[in-house]
Amino acid sequence: MWHHHNYEAAAEMRKKYIPIEKVLTLVDPGESDVIMDVGGGDGYYSTLFAEKCRKVYYVDPSNPAVNLVKRRLSGTTGNIEIMQEDICTMKLPDDISKVFFSNSFHDIGCRENLIGRLSEASVNPLKFILIEFKKEASIGPPEYVKIDQDELDNIFGRNGYHLERREVLLEHYVSSYIR
Repeated sequence: MWHHHNYEAAAEMRKKYIPIEKVLTLVDPGESDVIMDVGGGDGYYSTLFAEKCRKVYYVDPSNPAVNLVKRRLSGTTGNIEIMQEDICTMKLPDDISKVFFSNSFHDIGCRENLIGRLSEASVNPLKFILIEFKKEASIGPPEYVKIDQDELDNIFGRNGYHLERREVLLEHYVSSYIR
């Protein structure tokens, strides 16, 4: 499985290639939303969403990532619950309204089952928002790890979701799915 743990490089890549306003438009965090940030990395999106929504579940299995987020939040997590867990095996909260993946879905081994598990666990209808590398992107993991847009549409389609909106960026695409 391909992984990168250089959070400074990831932050530079995000700044250079991902227009935050487009991401915020697709996520559309509202004050009643509970957002799960899966593979939250450096916590950038979790802290951004936390300013606008009721609660954020930051989920990442990586000890370095979780420690980085804890240091950045300086012990005051506010409405962010930090969960150092494997998303494939953890007990899922039931109050989620949106699930967000930033360049992390391609690394999840249980992704096909995860969509169904999240949907079954939540008492709310879910919206999924994903940032993924284009197959032909010059950055990111090797091409065989990347998920192209049609493949992603098929994965969510098999789980009863359809594409709500997609923004195609220089090296990435951002997709949102609803039932």
